[in-house]
Amino acid sequence: MKAYKKLPIGDCDFASPFLDTLQYTPPARGMWNIVHVGMLIPESHQIFVCAGGCLRGVVLTAAEMGAQDRFSTVSIEEFETIDGSIEDNLIDGIDDVIRRLPKKPRAILVYTSCIHNFLNVDLKRVYAILRKKYPVLEFTDCYMTPTMRKSGIDPDEKMRMQLYSLIDKPSEEDDGVTFIGDVYPISRKSELYQMVKQSGRTFREITGTLKWEQYQELGRSRILVYSNPAARKGAQELAMRLKKELVYLPYSFNPDVILDNDNKLSELLGVPFEEPDWSSALDEASRFVQKKRITIDYTASARPLSLARLLSNHGFEVSSVYLEGFNGEEKDDFEYLKKNFPAIQIIKSSHPDLPFDRPNQVQDDVIAIGQKCAYYENTEHFVNLIADGGHYGFEAIDSLSRDIISAFNERKPVKDIITVKGWGCRI
Repeated sequence: MKAYKKLPIGDCDFASPFLDTLQYTPPARGMWNIVHVGMLIPESHQIFVCAGGCLRGVVLTAAEMGAQDRFSTVSIEEFETIDGSIEDNLIDGIDDVIRRLPKKPRAILVYTSCIHNFLNVDLKRVYAILRKKYPVLEFTDCYMTPTMRKSGIDPDEKMRMQLYSLIDKPSEEDDGVTFIGDVYPISRKSELYQMVKQSGRTFREITGTLKWEQYQELGRSRILVYSNPAARKGAQELAMRLKKELVYLPYSFNPDVILDNDNKLSELLGVPFEEPDWSSALDEASRFVQKKRITIDYTASARPLSLARLLSNHGFEVSSVYLEGFNGEEKDDFEYLKKNFPAIQIIKSSHPDLPFDRPNQVQDDVIAIGQKCAYYENTEHFVNLIADGGHYGFEAIDSLSRDIISAFNERKPVKDIITVKGWGCRI
């Protein structure tokens, strides 16, 4: 069964729970976009080439994060799409930006847009000319193509792929571990980081790079690890290109999956691992919040159904999950919830009716996990978790348990928090 807006999970169709409708984006802006992600490449400069109306959002993103000096734009005019000059103007515009820069960066990230795809612009020719003219600069192709959001590689997946496209094959390799594809540094308390540290190996991640040379060091590690499904294509491409061992340790709130991941990593690194007491803090949080309703949205974690399953099994009253569709990796969690907790509401987070359904009064009986559901449920009791926030494994369960108790005890200024674009991104 499909629905326009919401449906109990017991009545849901996993393959496609919602019918397509006009979409609405709530003013919950904490997720990172392609500008934020690209800024993780140190000593790089971004050039966005698109129409003026489209440029507005990315310009504001760069300004809000204080990165105007690492960001430029080239505006496309209507005549270019008619007289065939769009390709040469793309080259000339990028050339003009580079010549005006007071200090030459190590890398140029060029973001072309939907119109370049529609007009079949020869981007290979464009980059060949630019690389010949500026041989000391690295260029990589990036894309601001929202029209591709639901077909093929979406812009987020492509950006996470291009994030590592400038890493050269190293002259020497070591036994280090490079964590791929996430925008938040992995928690130093997580078992993933602790096991790498215990093994005596070097742990690397792009969030720890401030210089171009440090960025290139990411390629020295023999082992690449990723956990975010959105990073899969990028991790696979990098591992194949550099001939590295690639290990997928998926984000999950299922203790069995976490234990399997940790045992796999333990064997790989040759270090012992003992399952920690992860349930005590969670059970304490469950007793603490009593009968408050818990609502979750997909911006909080790559595995919202896994999270709903964990909390439901530990006495929390999970009332709803806001998402756009089901992640294929959550089929097992979906089936489990459908059978054991069929009343949980699955709500389409972009449905245009949702702002009209929003309660006028602040709701004290709801704890939200994620910015979008905090807005829709109009609650000041919420956990500001975004894209797993660098938390992993049993440590993620422990951290979330404490955050739920904190959300119960303390009201948050929701408007002030969720209107910050790219939460945690500071240059």
